[in-house]
Amino acid sequence: MLILFIKNYFYSPDNLQLYNVHIASYWLMIFSLLVFESILDVIIFFLGIVLLLNAKDNHLKFWWGITVAIVGGLLLIHNIRWSIIYLFSSDYATFYELLNFTEMLQWLIFITAFSLFPIVSLYSGYFTPLRLMIYFLPAGFIVLISICYILFNGQVTTLIGFYSIFENIDQMDVKLRIVVFVVSILFPIFYFFIPLLKNISSVRRKATPTMTLYITIFTLIIFYYVAYTLFINDFILNTYGIFVAVSCMFFSILYLLYEDPLSSHISLRENDIRKEPYKNISLYEALYCQMTSYLEQYKPFICPNYSIEDLIEALNTRQSLLVEAIKKSGFTGFREYINYLRIEHFKQQAKDNRGKSIKELMNESGFTSRSSFYRLFAAHEQITPKEYIKKMYEL
Repeated sequence: MLILFIKNYFYSPDNLQLYNVHIASYWLMIFSLLVFESILDVIIFFLGIVLLLNAKDNHLKFWWGITVAIVGGLLLIHNIRWSIIYLFSSDYATFYELLNFTEMLQWLIFITAFSLFPIVSLYSGYFTPLRLMIYFLPAGFIVLISICYILFNGQVTTLIGFYSIFENIDQMDVKLRIVVFVVSILFPIFYFFIPLLKNISSVRRKATPTMTLYITIFTLIIFYYVAYTLFINDFILNTYGIFVAVSCMFFSILYLLYEDPLSSHISLRENDIRKEPYKNISLYEALYCQMTSYLEQYKPFICPNYSIEDLIEALNTRQSLLVEAIKKSGFTGFREYINYLRIEHFKQQAKDNRGKSIKELMNESGFTSRSSFYRLFAAHEQITPKEYIKKMYEL
């Protein structure tokens, strides 16, 4: 009776035009969402390029830039393809296919990359090329097997509707796709929980509230991915891409503002190292002690244009050694290290020169941008410079 009512209502001469208007409005809304998502994809692509150009020796920022630039490009290509089909074709079936091989393999690679950022952020200097390869091994192994299957077998069962998975469970490609799906969920979630474990390496950084937000958002994206892969519909299809794009754009902006928004530096117990400066410590620790002693004595970092090349020349060392020493000491790179020293210098100057203004102290510490100084100081001390000085005067 319900089907008969719908048929008589929409296909009656009086209501057929109304039905066509509803259909046209619906497809216009879908197309508008695609255009909106495409704009977001272009934005995150260019944010990734800007991060690449701005990264310098900060490898975390460099790899985030590469990751989001590629993700933005792939999402943009996907949306252009979608838009062409919406405008010029009526064959939508391929976009509603469940356990899509291509989609899952792309997801597996990039969600693995995204899930490693909290680990890399907390355990500075922990990731060697070998360790990175080990972490990517499950994803790489699954991708290799899947590509070999596609190349040498080629049979891919069309799965439209959730129950079609169970109906075709005996097919080899369906079994393989289920394995890919399970791995693409379990390993990223496991990597997200690794930062909660202890003694992976000597911890030089502490998690910020942004890391909790990062893990929460990307865990939600994983749940979205489950719905996208097993229960895809128009709403999931369009909002999934927008959610991913907005998340990538948000954290890309944070990476532009901070050297590492997911964690902050924990000061080394330098006095313990300096008791026996060159005994039972690594080359990098010895170089860090030498570097710190030089910078504390001469304070060249108060010059706004002080660069890593100046420090390399003063210490007569190689850039690769110096960068590695900085990273193993818990800093993302030279810029974070120098800004840390400038903030410490500002605090000491504020204590020794109570009559000076914040602007004067800021300039004498090597900062030129008030907004950057306030942002960095608040991230380091969890209070503003004004609040810090007021609190210091009250002691």
